[in-house]
Amino acid sequence: MGKNGFPNAALILGILAIVLFWFPVVNFILAVLAIIFGAISLQGEHRGRAITGLVLGIISLVIEIILVVLAVSLFASMFA
Repeated sequence: MGKNGFPNAALILGILAIVLFWFPVVNFILAVLAIIFGAISLQGEHRGRAITGLVLGIISLVIEIILVVLAVSLFASMFA
């Protein structure tokens, strides 16, 4: 990728991860990729996009973990 590729990818993947948070597998893949690309591109010139993608990826991952824990606890309480 070019100089702008990784920060732009981190931003786009972070936005997609936030928008598609109700698909756990898709969200996990997008969030992890956003975090990786954001971390890689922190040293570049488009640092704002990298940080935004990184933060969106982390937020999306936290939302997914909370939703999975809630779903598992709800499922367990229904059949206990």
